[in-house]
Amino acid sequence: MPAILNGSIYLTPIDRANLKCLGWGFSDKQIAAHRGVTRDTVKGQMHELRAKFNVENRVQLVLNALKLGYLQINHYHNPLG
Repeated sequence: MPAILNGSIYLTPIDRANLKCLGWGFSDKQIAAHRGVTRDTVKGQMHELRAKFNVENRVQLVLNALKLGYLQINHYHNPLG
């Protein structure tokens, strides 16, 4: 699927779950444990997310997701504490 759809970034449910975890400050290892997948799976998915948002690191990813409305940190409760 294209990264851009109708002027918006197309995010899968997995992309959204990963962004939410990033907003909580999770590491790749924590995201993998939370979602029940391997760390390598998460690393690959993070690479794809960075490409969709055209950023180089996870800080830029979270900031852009917040700026564009894909992530709202005030609506999420960190399940780890």
